[in-house]
Amino acid sequence: MKAQSHPSGECLLALDDRRTARLLELTGRQRAPILLSVRTLPDQEALKGHVVSVDSESIYVRLDEATGADRRALPTSCCDVTVVLGRERFHFETAVLGVIAEDERILVEMIRPTRVERLQRRRFERSDLHDSVTVHLREPDDMRAWCCTAVLLNVGRDGLACRVDRADADRLSITDRLATRFDLAWADAPFTFVATVRAKTPAGDAGKIILGLQFEIDVKTRAMQDRLACFLADLNHPAMEIANA
Repeated sequence: MKAQSHPSGECLLALDDRRTARLLELTGRQRAPILLSVRTLPDQEALKGHVVSVDSESIYVRLDEATGADRRALPTSCCDVTVVLGRERFHFETAVLGVIAEDERILVEMIRPTRVERLQRRRFERSDLHDSVTVHLREPDDMRAWCCTAVLLNVGRDGLACRVDRADADRLSITDRLATRFDLAWADAPFTFVATVRAKTPAGDAGKIILGLQFEIDVKTRAMQDRLACFLADLNHPAMEIANA
């Protein structure tokens, strides 16, 4: 992914072709909310709406409100579009192909983008989990050595937090390395990372400690990290929250 800059000053990470196609499929299926900024109207607030459908050539968006000036300016206009999926935001540039009036709303046909970028959030943002998930922890270099289980509290692409018994936490020091393994509902395979202990915090329950673990990412584990990030992006979407309820 190549990092660039959004007009808001936020960092943009370009998605590859596979992720772009997957994202566009999700926006149509989930009727994702969007913000549309018309470049010929730079002083106007972004128009709000949602994706209606996506096909091989076009993306169709229904705008919540549009003035007469908007309707006149939209045809053939170049636009900046921000798509919201769960807690993630994505940006792409496109051009309007046509506008169809629908009472107080309008349906806008735009060129399907070939490039989509993700607005990068802070590095250690985590996803809270609805269901109880067990994390298996052990020493990374010896399968027969000490091991224990913990309750996963939250997880992100860079690390996780889990709750363990104090007796197990007392065996660990900051910067110790652990092999981690956990299964998430809806994921097709377990996630395994080597992680470094970065924090030990007393939990609300007596006799429990919360561990903050940072994943060690290298060439071999990058694909696992990308798979986790894609899964969490789907998990954070409201449609997934409904499915998990």
